[in-house]
Amino acid sequence: MIPTLSHTIRDQAENFLQKNGILEHDFLDLSRIQPNQDLKLWLDRGNAGSMHWMKRTADKRIDISNAFPQFPTAMLCSLSYYDVDNIKNSEKNRISIYAQGRDYHKVLGKILKNCLKHLQNYETDLEGRFYVDTGPVSEKFLASHTKLGWIGKSTNLTHHRHGSFFFLGVLFLNRQCNDYAPSQNHCGTCVRCLVACPTAAIYEPYKIDARLCISYQTIENKAITPESLVPEQEPWLYGCDECQTACPYNRFSKPTPIDEFKTRPNYELDYFLNLDEAKFLKEFEGSPIRRIGYRKFMQNLIFLVARIGDEKQKATANELCEKDPSFKVLEKLF
Repeated sequence: MIPTLSHTIRDQAENFLQKNGILEHDFLDLSRIQPNQDLKLWLDRGNAGSMHWMKRTADKRIDISNAFPQFPTAMLCSLSYYDVDNIKNSEKNRISIYAQGRDYHKVLGKILKNCLKHLQNYETDLEGRFYVDTGPVSEKFLASHTKLGWIGKSTNLTHHRHGSFFFLGVLFLNRQCNDYAPSQNHCGTCVRCLVACPTAAIYEPYKIDARLCISYQTIENKAITPESLVPEQEPWLYGCDECQTACPYNRFSKPTPIDEFKTRPNYELDYFLNLDEAKFLKEFEGSPIRRIGYRKFMQNLIFLVARIGDEKQKATANELCEKDPSFKVLEKLF
């Protein structure tokens, strides 16, 4: 017999999460969640591109009951990464604002890990497992069945009072609950995100082809990005914020309480152009950017400089192409 989620755990979770800067949290009865047929169709169409890990764990991602039957309850959490200075810096270094500072997996993961430990002080038989964009979990889909927000036309989870500049994490618990309160969709007739997408990756409301998405191309695609998917005027080095910046609800975004998310020193194109692999690994230690590796990062940078760099930057990028066989194919850009 699995115990019911107690008022003590609810109250202690709320107190702990508020003290640690969590934007919103909500509990969810996983027995109420139907299989995610939209995700199945999306995967069947090949829209995941080379993200084969999504296909390998599709049965769990589509049907949460296949993933963690020992945990009937999920606690979903959101953590803001919105920062005005980060947005200004992003306009210059062309790195998505979420990646300007420390890796969110580490920051939010630590909060959830410590939250579980805190709750176990009150109920010693409490067990749990947390994920921050890591396990076979569709966080957005689960969160859309709570007060954390709805999945907007951009396919980002969006909240009418917080926008979409926030991370999601989930803590599964061996407790029963009846919580189920899906958020109302407030997109209305707005299509700003579709219009803003530079590559038409959001090909219709609520549908995205990852293979056309700049975030996918600069992060997940290990091959060189097709030149046709690198915008002429406003290319990106890592990620893309165009659809989110266009969303009117992001005027309500709450500043992040996490100083570690703020832009690191030296995040400028001239500095990046002079990185070798050892310097890259050191500079991006503890950053989400590190996982794409030096080669991919520099390929993205060369594309960026070819599009919008000054003459000195272009000359430096061209030298990289001449010296390193990995970048030789990009020499034609100059």
